[in-house]
Amino acid sequence: FYFNSYSHREAYEELLKDEVHQEAYRTAILANKHLFRDRVVLVVGCGLGLAPYLVAEAGAKVVLAQEKNLIGRYISRIARLNGHDNIVSVPGDITDPEFALPYGLTEVDIIVSEPMGYLLLHESRIRDVIVARDRFLKPGGKMFPSRFTVNLCAVAAPQEYCLWMDFWEDVQGFDF
Repeated sequence: FYFNSYSHREAYEELLKDEVHQEAYRTAILANKHLFRDRVVLVVGCGLGLAPYLVAEAGAKVVLAQEKNLIGRYISRIARLNGHDNIVSVPGDITDPEFALPYGLTEVDIIVSEPMGYLLLHESRIRDVIVARDRFLKPGGKMFPSRFTVNLCAVAAPQEYCLWMDFWEDVQGFDF
C-alpha cells in the first residue's frame, strides 16, 4: 500500500520542486558525462524523478528505469515524449528473486539511486539499492551516489511539538 501511494504524479511534486536536491543530482551526473557515455545504467526506484533523463542526457547507451509502483508504466512514454528513446521502463520489485533486467542483460555499468528516505532509512529504499548492487553491478562498476553523510543535531521545539500533539486531543470531538 505504501509504495502504491507513489503511483500518482502528485506524490512527486514536492521532490521535483526541491531545487537543491535536484541540482545536486544534475551536477553529479552531468559533470561526469565521461563515466556515463555509452554505458548501461540502472536507475533504482526512479519514480518520476529526473535521474533517468539526466543519465540519458549524459550519454548512456541504455537507461534501465526501475520502479516498483504503478507510476513505472509511464516512464518509457514520458521518455519518448522528451526525445529519449534509450530509456526503458523496468517495472517490478528489484528485491524479488524473480526480478530480471530486460534484453537478457545480467549486469550494468552504473547504478543511480535516490535511497535517501528520511535519514537514509525511512521508506526502505536503501535495501533496494543494496540488492541491485549485489545482483546487477559489474565488478568495478560505479554507484551514484556512492556514499552518504548523516549529520544530526538535537533540537528542542516545544511549540512545534504542541501543534502536532494538540491535534490528537480533539479529532472531530474525540480524544485520540
